[in-house]
Amino acid sequence: MIPFYYAGYSHASDKYNINVTEVSDVYVYNANKIPDNYTRITEKELDEYPKLKNALNKNGEASLTESEFNELDRFLTEYYHGRPYIKYKEKYYMIELDYNVT
Repeated sequence: MIPFYYAGYSHASDKYNINVTEVSDVYVYNANKIPDNYTRITEKELDEYPKLKNALNKNGEASLTESEFNELDRFLTEYYHGRPYIKYKEKYYMIELDYNVT
């Protein structure tokens, strides 16, 4: 399983983006409506990644610099061991890093 979801392109005008989507019935894989493969993220961890925190709080998208993109990619891959969902404030989110190739 890939660590997080990556897209080869984005509809956003910025080159690097993070997209956060709250898990809904569309993404749920079991009857309890809770993803099996999630991990919790703490406020302290999010303080180090303000754009991720902002995207989580808005359930939306944030533009990133190349450096921020690479740092988030490393953080999400190393610390979350391939789990594609994050639990934050008792809700579940799917994280997607986008790189706009156009």
